[in-house]
Amino acid sequence: MLYRHTFKRKRQNRHVVDAFHGFFGSGSDFQELQEHCNFDLRAWDLLGFGNSLIPDEGSLYSLDHQLDLIDFEDRPHLLGYSMGGRLALQWAVQNPDRIQSLVLIGAHPGIKEGEAKKARREWDMEWSRYFATNSIEACWQAWSELPLIKDQCSTSNIQQRLQTRLSQDPRSLSWSMRYFGSGCMTDCWKELSALKVPVLLIAGERDLKYIELNRQMAIYLPQVEILIQSGAGHAPHFEQPESVGRALSRWYQRF
Repeated sequence: MLYRHTFKRKRQNRHVVDAFHGFFGSGSDFQELQEHCNFDLRAWDLLGFGNSLIPDEGSLYSLDHQLDLIDFEDRPHLLGYSMGGRLALQWAVQNPDRIQSLVLIGAHPGIKEGEAKKARREWDMEWSRYFATNSIEACWQAWSELPLIKDQCSTSNIQQRLQTRLSQDPRSLSWSMRYFGSGCMTDCWKELSALKVPVLLIAGERDLKYIELNRQMAIYLPQVEILIQSGAGHAPHFEQPESVGRALSRWYQRF
């Protein structure tokens, strides 16, 4: 089963938003963002991360299996970052009539088949092998050197997230990368047009790759807005939590 953190306070907005974290993280990553929002967050630990189970069977980390573990009481508002954004998007396109809204931070519909997909699969496998044979400290040190990750490691609020990263199990990192990485996910570009609900796409101003991906996605999405967050890279909700929190609070006021 998947563990859920509920960050609940007396808020002006009655909505509860289901949030999904990125690789190496957990639902607790959203706690600081919650401090700047006027709605409640229910943040999930994906399989193998945080307080969720760590299966010994790698194939259980697959997208399809994790989607089977997710259940909502009502039509949800979904928010996902990076890896968690890919999962939220896949759930949304598979259940377009069961969702109220979708917010994606640094996430995309997947890589289309071809050389880029093959190269990403090889990249995923290299990391999977590295995680399987190194300590958690070495794993985080190597991962934190990636250009997409560096920005979020220099923020003043890194200490709480660092504790989460160093508490992960390298086995779950390895299996997640092997069975849940971008290289093995089926892309859902063609399914975007069926998603009729409001969608907000967020990218940091220094995250040029995802700014362009968001513009490409917006072509297919019927109800879409794009937010380019100043002073941020790949993880705006870590790097500029107050600004992103205000933007999200305005976004959810419409519902």
